[in-house]
Amino acid sequence: MVIRRLVAVVAGLVTVLAGCAGPSAPALASPLRPAWQSAALPVPPGSSGRSMVRDAVICAGRWFAVGGVADAAGQTVPAAWSSSDGRVWSALRIAPSSFYGRRHVLYAVACRDGRLAALGAASGGAHGNPRTATWWWEPEGTLREVPAPVGLYGGERAVSVSRLAAGPGGWLVV
Repeated sequence: MVIRRLVAVVAGLVTVLAGCAGPSAPALASPLRPAWQSAALPVPPGSSGRSMVRDAVICAGRWFAVGGVADAAGQTVPAAWSSSDGRVWSALRIAPSSFYGRRHVLYAVACRDGRLAALGAASGGAHGNPRTATWWWEPEGTLREVPAPVGLYGGERAVSVSRLAAGPGGWLVV
């Protein structure tokens, strides 16, 4: 008799517990729906054609975008732009120092301690290898090509370098 009562009590408890609602599942967050908005980039002085943006970064509280401008014949010149709000952009002054630098498309940019650095390249030479160089943003606002020997980044054996990263110890070209 005692066993019957014990079984009945346990069965009753199991039934009550099974009928209770568990904690409700958290409400699913609605998906992010970023708004897309086009922004007009001014063509830098002395060039004409279409803007080609390749990379962007926030540095010293401003947006910076890098790339180039290609004319109708496919010739390119390096270009970079800056904006405080991402809506209104202005072209940076560009100062190439080499034959290929004047034809670069800037394709990677990074920021460290409020200083901007970029990578640019143009294909050329007998084998059509990329002629890569580093660019440095001067405090007065000019993005300057850093003079470097053709052997930098592997010279005639090189394929290319692809990225630029900034860290607490300096810059890393990958």
